[in-house]
Amino acid sequence: MKFAIDELVLYGSNGVCRIADIQDLDIGTYYILKPVHEDRTKLMVPAKNENLVSRMRSVPSAESMDSMIQKAAVTRTPWIQDSSARRAAAKDAISSGDELTMLVMVKQLSEHHRSAMESGKKFTTNDVSALHELSRHLDDELSVVYGINPEDVAPALKKKFATVSASVNA
Repeated sequence: MKFAIDELVLYGSNGVCRIADIQDLDIGTYYILKPVHEDRTKLMVPAKNENLVSRMRSVPSAESMDSMIQKAAVTRTPWIQDSSARRAAAKDAISSGDELTMLVMVKQLSEHHRSAMESGKKFTTNDVSALHELSRHLDDELSVVYGINPEDVAPALKKKFATVSASVNA
């Protein structure tokens, strides 16, 4: 078996899950996953289904996440002009588990939101949705990585981005 009972894993767009059990059923062996921030959900992943098991991956270390946050803080990517395309890109980043892309998109969308508010413009519904979905996923993951409450992730992330920006601009 690739994973063990009680191990924390990221599972696709479901976020951080604890492997609650590994069960041998008549139809095969299954990983039983329980999302760490949701009590009522139970996911069953067939251990022999390589496609589904490949969506399970270890939770990154705090050091690895710090490195990604530093990289995201200085990464400049082109703004996706179409709001529907931005939302689709956010969903793709979440599905793939690409933390760097998610961090960059949260930074971009947050900056865009701040700029729109300052100039009296509206933040599109698609952008609100994309930012919410990305933030929810990162709050789930980073709360486990850093051992903090999910609601404390956004201020901590903002502080980390500001610290990196200050050191780059110094």
